[in-house]
Amino acid sequence: MKRIRMTGLCLMAVFATSGIAAASASAACTLTWDGGGGTKSWHTGTNRNPNKVPKATDNVCIPTGVTVEVFQEAGSVLTVHSEGTLLISAGGALKVTNTTSGSTTASLTQSGGTLGGAGTFTVSGTFNWSGGEQADKGTTVVASGGSASLSNVQTLAAGRTLQINSGGTATMGSNAQLVMGENARIENAGSFNANGEEPLSPGIYASGAGQLVHNTGTFTRNGTGPWVVAVPFDNDGTVNASAGVLSLSGGSGAGTSTGSFTAASGAAIDFASGTFNLSGPIAPAAGTIRISGATVNFAGEYKVSGKTEVTGGVANFNSAGTTASLTQSGGTLGGAGTFTVSGTFNWSGGEQADKGTTVVA
Repeated sequence: MKRIRMTGLCLMAVFATSGIAAASASAACTLTWDGGGGTKSWHTGTNRNPNKVPKATDNVCIPTGVTVEVFQEAGSVLTVHSEGTLLISAGGALKVTNTTSGSTTASLTQSGGTLGGAGTFTVSGTFNWSGGEQADKGTTVVASGGSASLSNVQTLAAGRTLQINSGGTATMGSNAQLVMGENARIENAGSFNANGEEPLSPGIYASGAGQLVHNTGTFTRNGTGPWVVAVPFDNDGTVNASAGVLSLSGGSGAGTSTGSFTAASGAAIDFASGTFNLSGPIAPAAGTIRISGATVNFAGEYKVSGKTEVTGGVANFNSAGTTASLTQSGGTLGGAGTFTVSGTFNWSGGEQADKGTTVVA
């Protein structure tokens, strides 16, 4: 009898604990979409249970298969937990403010308006961004397995971070321009594809100062003509120019880039302006490495089976380097290292300086 009573007490304790856990889990959603209002409007209170428009103290939940549109000022909520699609269109504005419990959505489509707040907003599936801005000091995350597609003109406003996790992908399409406000950041640990085409001036541009693109994953240029990164670019991963020109004009930021740069045949990486401190390898590449106006301090392995062009700026080779072809029409080739040309060296302008050696093999 004693054992039976103890077992009963244990079972009661288990049920009590489960009930508390279940209550806590359901309490996370203060408003849950039920579609009672008959529209996809975020701003219709009868679309939720209980029937009210979300306020700053709410955690809003959206079930799978549902699209909810924000098309006017919606104020702030603590979090959004969506298994469906959140759509932000022109005139829409929504902030998520909880900095300890992040917001999530399976799909995010933004064609205008503003997504802001200090909270983290994670997209687990598709993120289609064709207009509008992401604002405030929060972070938008493309999760592993997720994908972001950028087209037209977007703004990553002051203080905002766009983060692509390992296993995630971000692709800037043929006509995409991303404007970064002061202290905005891109943190890429996944795959970032720069696919813009000329003559549309695709790329990443600055409004103000303090921006940074930090690549620890793979950054690939694949298109026609130049694609500009006009903000500091710190590469601690892999940069590939597969087609077209990757034009870097913002320097490498305060640190030293430890990653590799490679240009395929017919493609080029152009260090156009700013100061770049590079300790990683300029890997075997059949394409072109061009210094057209930047100051580039090469401290890692430099081994190019294609072309090296110095048309302006300063190229300092502070370790041994080799190139199949060197063309210098301006600027300065310097540094303390030995720079070997295994094929042709065409020198029509500029200077060779410092205590290094240029060798025609």
